[in-house]
Parts: sequence; C-alpha cells; structure tokens
Amino acid sequence: MTLIKKCYNRKYKRCGHLFQDRYKSEAVETDPYFVVVLRYIHQNPKKAGLCKSLDKYEWSSYNEYIRRRGIVDYAFALEIIGESSFESFMNEKRDDMCLELAEPGDYLSDEELASMLEELFKIKAIKIQNEPKENRDIILTAAMRIQGVSMRQLSRVTGVSINMIWRVSNR
Repeated sequence: MTLIKKCYNRKYKRCGHLFQDRYKSEAVETDPYFVVVLRYIHQNPKKAGLCKSLDKYEWSSYNEYIRRRGIVDYAFALEIIGESSFESFMNEKRDDMCLELAEPGDYLSDEELASMLEELFKIKAIKIQNEPKENRDIILTAAMRIQGVSMRQLSRVTGVSINMIWRVSNR
C-alpha cells in the first residue's frame, strides 16, 4: 500500500483502495419499495441533467414500460402502479432516496471493527473462523449490520472467506 493511500485511509478512517465499496446494492423486498426504486432509477438521468424528460433518455427502460416492446418484463410494475397512472407516477417530482450510503467518515478501521467484535461477542475477531458453524453465522450476520462494514473488511478482520460471508449474508 502506498504511503499516500495509508495517510488518506488513516485521516478519513477508511480501509482499502480509494474506490472500495463504491457500488452498493440492497434487496427490494416490498412492492411499495419496488415502485419507489423503479421511479428513482427512471428519474436519475433527468436529475443528472442528461435529458429533459424521461422518455428522451435512450438507455433507460422507461420507454419499454411505455411502449411495451417486449424487452423488459413490465407486467409486475404495471399491475402494482396501474397502466393508466404509470407515466404520471414515474414523472412525479420526488426526491426519493433508495440506498443508505455511509459517508467516508462513517467507515470503521480494521482495528475498530476487531475491537467492536471482541466487545460484542467476547471472542477475538480472528478466532471467529474457528467457531461452530451456527455461532459463526450468527456473529457474521450481526457484524454485517454494523454501519460502514464491508464483506471484504469483515473477511480481512475475521479470516473467514469473503465467499462464506456472502453466503451467510444471503440466507
């Protein structure tokens, strides 16, 4: 790791490379949240100043919902929103926020995470990998809920493979 990256990470309490954890995702588990996310995605190009109206942005699925050309499976969304109100719903001026992204200062250092895990679970972070499966999975699931913790960081601190953490978090 370069000296500049180490200094930057220390100053802003970050870990890893500069663009680590840039792209986030979260599960869409309810119908109301699905339509909010759909509107948010369709409105992004307009909010970013890439087009004047939603139907003018050629890389969006918005026109598929309007013109029904068959590339997108639009039936579920139209059933929830209603065919007659889809356009007005999508064009409704809203400041929907869909991802709760942590600010750069919200990240924990590896040392802070290790000490937090030890305090919460009364076990050294690196020894979590040796716990029985049920205990390990409970600890990992709880650790993934800590604000600012990435799977990669949790893997580094606990010694548990990132693939195992991914499997546990997707159960």
